[in-house]
Amino acid sequence: MWVKLPLETDLKVRLYRLLRGKGITRAELQRRLGWNRASVDRLSRLDHGTPGAQFDAAYQALGCELNVERVPMP
Repeated sequence: MWVKLPLETDLKVRLYRLLRGKGITRAELQRRLGWNRASVDRLSRLDHGTPGAQFDAAYQALGCELNVERVPMP
């Protein structure tokens, strides 16, 4: 069974999985981005709105390109 998540939640979950998969800590992500700890922590908080540019920067710091695709609904 699949649950459709809001886009922002999906991006946060995917970022978490990417970090785990690459064995990268949030502290390392913080160093790569040059951000303070609170800013990096907010990337994973579901109760905090995160601008798309911050997601883009985080994914790039992990060697990935963020690409959102629009598909028609069935």
